[in-house]
Amino acid sequence: MRYTRQQHLRKAADFKEIRASGNRWECGFFYVTFQARPEREVPLRRAGFIASRRTGNAVARNRAKRLMREVFRRNQNLLPDSCDLVMVARPGIIKAEYNELERRFRSMVQKRTGTPS
Repeated sequence: MRYTRQQHLRKAADFKEIRASGNRWECGFFYVTFQARPEREVPLRRAGFIASRRTGNAVARNRAKRLMREVFRRNQNLLPDSCDLVMVARPGIIKAEYNELERRFRSMVQKRTGTPS
């Protein structure tokens, strides 16, 4: 499934609102702040990605965001039809294997939403 332009969280106010009122889910190498949005007319799963300087230099931060974006893109069908989430990288994410990141994200989503694999 694609990650379209409409799915990008871009405004600082959106990030702030989701992080303030959403549910925080731990995944080890990153954490996710999730907020369901059932009031939307058109179902849309939106995501934003954060990698602070603690993650590493610019190359490491961009790699961390690319990894999280790909995990979201491949597994967004497990999430509710209309929701927002912010994924925040932890420093060890660069050393992790992609398969491990995806496995942790899938198990976390399944545990929290009750979605079968």
